[in-house]
Amino acid sequence: MDHIYSQFIASLIGPNEAGQLKKQPLGRAFLYLFVIVLVFGLICSALFVVDYNRSVSDILVMFNEKAPDFTFDQGELKATGKMPVVIEQSKDMIVIVDTTGKTDISALDKYETGVLITKNKMIDKKSKVEQRVYLFDSYKDWKFTKADVARWLPLLRWFSVGIVFFTVAGLFVLKLIDALILAVIGLLMYSIMKVKLTFGDLYKLSLYYLTLPIVVHTVLIVTRVGIPSFTFIYYLIALVYLFGAAKTLKNTP
Repeated sequence: MDHIYSQFIASLIGPNEAGQLKKQPLGRAFLYLFVIVLVFGLICSALFVVDYNRSVSDILVMFNEKAPDFTFDQGELKATGKMPVVIEQSKDMIVIVDTTGKTDISALDKYETGVLITKNKMIDKKSKVEQRVYLFDSYKDWKFTKADVARWLPLLRWFSVGIVFFTVAGLFVLKLIDALILAVIGLLMYSIMKVKLTFGDLYKLSLYYLTLPIVVHTVLIVTRVGIPSFTFIYYLIALVYLFGAAKTLKNTP
């Protein structure tokens, strides 16, 4: 039972190995869960990284092809070419650049969301009832051109590394909380079933019995399959394991 792989198999086998899992030190159970979250979290994060980097590439292509040549200096945007320029447009969203002053916020009226960039401000329409205005004179110390932005945009890919790190760390904390919830429910269940087990042992079992729910959740994410009320199913799987373990432990001398 010293190896992570052995604990993984025992966790999947479930109730039959409850006695062995119960004997594991709490620290080893924590380490096991961390490794499981790390492995399956990285699998899920890999999909996010691929999608995120693809989006960054699409933004870069769109920027190079559609954005006019411009210079931002002394709090003013100066662009060349025919105006207005529509950077992106769909049924519910539009992005417009016009430094001539001939286009106003009414150009966004037909859209649920949109952005209008003028000579001295950017209007970000969040919804029909919310919009934010960013005045460029607040950034008089900034100076850059389209070529500068084109060099900076690929750096956005590095954000995915930080996002993956915080995602895995956040997932680990959430799983610890999940195990705590399961242990509390298990305490009531075991009391009703007259199975004597300390809260610490119940918490260890809960840490291990999150294995199958994590595996199933990962498969659903990878295959992009959505199941309504999966959170309920997630907890139910672990509780079924805890119930089976209670029957095993009750019959074990």
